[in-house]
Amino acid sequence: MQTVAGLERKIGNVDRMAEELHAIKGHAKNLGRTAAGRSAEEIDARDQTKGILAKIRAGMEYCKKVLTGMGQKILMARAHVVHLKLSAERKTEKVTTVQEIARELRDTSAMDFGRQLEPAQAR
Repeated sequence: MQTVAGLERKIGNVDRMAEELHAIKGHAKNLGRTAAGRSAEEIDARDQTKGILAKIRAGMEYCKKVLTGMGQKILMARAHVVHLKLSAERKTEKVTTVQEIARELRDTSAMDFGRQLEPAQAR
């Protein structure tokens, strides 16, 4: 899904911002230490579970999970609709299973989001 991919890029941006802010905070502390005549300290690693940006990231991760789940539910609902339509028409001897239709829809949607697919009718 394009929305999930966009969210992943934004999560990466939040991570980079958090790293930069952590570095800025360390440099500012070292600036104060140097001004006070003390030696600068090494900037330690950032704890990724703390801070406001970690909370924002966690919220974005939750939204990503929700969107991914919704995408899966929509895919399965669409597969069921296609299966019901094919079952009602009975043009084929053997009706394709919902799982096969879902697999075809998943493969097609990964390649082309705008294309409408009628899986078993193309056979």
